[in-house]
Amino acid sequence: FLFSVIMNKFIVCAFLILIAQTFADSCVDGNCGSENAKGAPISSNAAKALEKAPGSTPALTLSFEKPGKPVDFLPGAPGPMPAYGPEDAAVRIHWFSDFQCPVCTRAMEPLKYLARDSEHASNVRLIFVNNALSSHKRA
Repeated sequence: FLFSVIMNKFIVCAFLILIAQTFADSCVDGNCGSENAKGAPISSNAAKALEKAPGSTPALTLSFEKPGKPVDFLPGAPGPMPAYGPEDAAVRIHWFSDFQCPVCTRAMEPLKYLARDSEHASNVRLIFVNNALSSHKRA
């Protein structure tokens, strides 16, 4: 079980690095600073600055994703999940996180940028799934 949790965190971290690299690779003619207009790409440095400033941008407008089907071998039933973005988005990011994870805190602002301000915002739906780890006592 512990190996599974570690691998899941590794996969999430690798995905977030890929997102940051996408920001860096999408700069056009040197115009990629964080002060750009909505839809403009941002630089790798701007994405890193967002990582270091959790809560620095306004909260996302809240909506809810409908609960999924129960899984036979897991206790309980899924509930509605906080979400942001169009319901018919081509890309759906299920962000498995908890409220005490330091890596997850760093990921929030870049994910908010991707879902709200990036050139791909109209095609992205960000869905938060609470995945409280037993090692985080207050998650």
